[in-house]
Amino acid sequence: MTARWASSTYGIDRHIRFGHWVTRASWSTSDSPWTVEVTHGTEFARYTCSFLYLCSGYYSADVGHVVDFPGQEDFGGRIVHVANRIRAYLPSELAYRVIRTRNIVRANLFYQYFRLRPARAAALLRGGIALQVGDSVPIDPHFSPDYAPWDQRLCLVPDGDLFKALKAKRASMVTDRIERFTPRGIELVSGEELDADIIVTATGLKMVSFGQISFVVDGTPVDPGRTLAYQGMMFDGVPNLAWSVGYTNQSWTTATRSVPRGPAWIRRAKAGRCST
Repeated sequence: MTARWASSTYGIDRHIRFGHWVTRASWSTSDSPWTVEVTHGTEFARYTCSFLYLCSGYYSADVGHVVDFPGQEDFGGRIVHVANRIRAYLPSELAYRVIRTRNIVRANLFYQYFRLRPARAAALLRGGIALQVGDSVPIDPHFSPDYAPWDQRLCLVPDGDLFKALKAKRASMVTDRIERFTPRGIELVSGEELDADIIVTATGLKMVSFGQISFVVDGTPVDPGRTLAYQGMMFDGVPNLAWSVGYTNQSWTTATRSVPRGPAWIRRAKAGRCST
């Protein structure tokens, strides 16, 4: 189920102000509304609401986590930071629910097993990769990291396309540490130099909270890092605000569907002000 299909089918798109960027939100206890400040191109606007619900994700949409590699300014090619997303289309709500439930259960079982039996899990992963790549790429050191599965997040390979490219010799793999960038490419700690026209860095995401929106409650700025989260959606001292927070060990969106139950309960209770 794509976001475009769902929004048009249920009429949500008619209530969305596209191209608007929320920069600041302020709460007034005396009036009990949120005042939301947005920019739209060169225009500026304010909106008010009684309850503010954020679906802003957990990372910056502007830039990834950038590592300042020595010598980057000397490289003569392009340096690109890319974060890939996988979207799935499901033809019906029933199929979506069934597949979503299956994926959640399967992902949780895998995660628990991997954390309880890290050595066996690592062997399972290496064995699966060996079946994919054959003898084209040695498993050690390329697929034998010095940390256990889920000490860091696992990377999925859709349809095994990377493994197919390695097996067909359309791609090669080098495992090392970067010493510095050079005018022609990358110099490794081992002394080897890799020539490159384009370097795509996969150095992670830049973590942000609240979609980088500045929040103010009764004139006092809110510091997210010093705020206690309740039930994964509301925050201490910040009334009438909920943030949709997903899983950290599987697809973010599979968890966010359960968060709206909180705001829905608040609406049914007809509460004018809710805080933790």
